[in-house]
Amino acid sequence: NGKTLGPQEPQHLQELQDRLRRALPAYMVPTALVPLDALPLTPNGKLDRKALPAPDYTSATAGTPTRAPSTPHERIIAGLFAEVLGVDVARIGGDTSFFALGGHSLLAMRLIGRIRAALGAQLRPRDFFEAPTVAGLAERLHGAAKAEGDVLLPLHLEGDRAPVFCVHPAGGHSWGYYHLKDHLPPGHPLYGLQARTLLQGAEPPATLPAMSADYVAQLRSVQPSGPYHLVGWSFGGLVAFEMATQLQEQGEEIALLALLDAFPAAAKDGVEPVPADEDSMLRMIAANAGYDPAAITTVGADEPLTPAALSAFFQQVGAVMANLTPDDLRTFAHTLRHNAGIGAAFAPGVFRGDLLVLTAALGRDGSRTAPDKGRDAWTTHVTGRVDEHQVPCSHDDMLLPNVLKPVGEILSRSLQNQSP
Repeated sequence: NGKTLGPQEPQHLQELQDRLRRALPAYMVPTALVPLDALPLTPNGKLDRKALPAPDYTSATAGTPTRAPSTPHERIIAGLFAEVLGVDVARIGGDTSFFALGGHSLLAMRLIGRIRAALGAQLRPRDFFEAPTVAGLAERLHGAAKAEGDVLLPLHLEGDRAPVFCVHPAGGHSWGYYHLKDHLPPGHPLYGLQARTLLQGAEPPATLPAMSADYVAQLRSVQPSGPYHLVGWSFGGLVAFEMATQLQEQGEEIALLALLDAFPAAAKDGVEPVPADEDSMLRMIAANAGYDPAAITTVGADEPLTPAALSAFFQQVGAVMANLTPDDLRTFAHTLRHNAGIGAAFAPGVFRGDLLVLTAALGRDGSRTAPDKGRDAWTTHVTGRVDEHQVPCSHDDMLLPNVLKPVGEILSRSLQNQSP
């Protein structure tokens, strides 16, 4: 309304945030509020987005918390929140949510590692997404030391419409889909499917169809009948496609099948094969995490990189994978290699219906990708239309929080065009 908030600005911002939470669905509530005397404009009178100040996520908890952390575990977790997010611990109360402070799934991995190091307990991803507050996580610590990971991970449970199921990439984790909930229409719960081998040490499935059959059973445990909504990124797109065809063979309807930069092996021209040895796999993991493997000082020029050396390096630099033990990294490398292998051997069948394909507009070298890459790859495998959209990112960035906004907008249009 043009009024100045004045010296009580934090309290006014908190009141506004509380009113928005009462009036809007969760996905529409802004994480941070930025007061402005006036909107910056270009010489043509349009909004100058580049001149807008960056959000301060600490404003979400500005002022005095409603309840201070009251138990030893709560006080420790509050301190870890502050450490991982880079905020003042005095602003963190027992009911403060990690995600309301600007946290995201990558930082969540770091936080779980800090909790394990400080308290000796391993929280499940499910605990973290269901109870992301200081008090909620402290409560979940009881009995969490030996908890198994969840193959079917509930990322967001609010809503009574059909869930959206998201399949993991070759690495096995589906955490990256968490922020997709902020960009989907209200009412759709969101689940992630994660690799059983990575989480529970099970024997790997011999084929991609065998993995898909396992995931179909998991999916039907929470939604016994269709219509189903399936999303998969990279290797996960191949699994989602096979799940869809298996569900159709079982007489079920698929309302949405969306593939995020996923292509059959025959369409992957010029893609380098996944290396077979552990040293190369670990170096790939380090590179994908944003680090030059040659810079890991614990490894000599001619020495192979070991899980122990990579784990120590991640802890030393405070990487988001610092919570992974040497055994975790060894399992991760083997899972990645195995999934890449069964993905390369997979020959898609035919899906009866329309297919939504989101392709990365940029190659790994920064060049523009072909506008019809997805349509050319999948047309012979569907009976309906292939609806292709390019997303302004590279393949590896498809699940970054900022990229998930355009991804979510495209998926939302498809969901909103369906019957309730």
